[in-house]
Amino acid sequence: GVLIFPANLYLAKLSYRYDDRDIIWFITLVMLFGIVGLFAFPSVPYTVMQYIVFGVVVFIASNVMEGACMSLLSKTIPASYARGTFNSGFLATESGTAGRAVGDMFISYVGSVWGMDWILNGTFGVLLGVTAVSVGLLKTAY
Repeated sequence: GVLIFPANLYLAKLSYRYDDRDIIWFITLVMLFGIVGLFAFPSVPYTVMQYIVFGVVVFIASNVMEGACMSLLSKTIPASYARGTFNSGFLATESGTAGRAVGDMFISYVGSVWGMDWILNGTFGVLLGVTAVSVGLLKTAY
């Protein structure tokens, strides 16, 4: 929590110099790096410091990416979506809430099907795949 405000402040300064799409591309790569660091490799002992450092990298990257995505959304969304109860901010908040609920269900699924020994690599393996596909799509689209 204490690192989010400085990270978003830095994002605000970067947004004057770089396009939102470039920031999203870079932050997605940072998130990919953080996810790879969270994996438990059989030949390397897994440490608490590894989990903390790379967990913080993924957490901050995801929050900064949300800010950059909302900035891009605010510049590209039609004005008619900015009015009323079901405006773009409300829909973005609800989609984030739905994503957290689905994520919680997936973690429970991985733990019950693959067992607790595989919950770390099982959950972050899927996240790595989704992030890698996102990197590929971003590279193709932009």
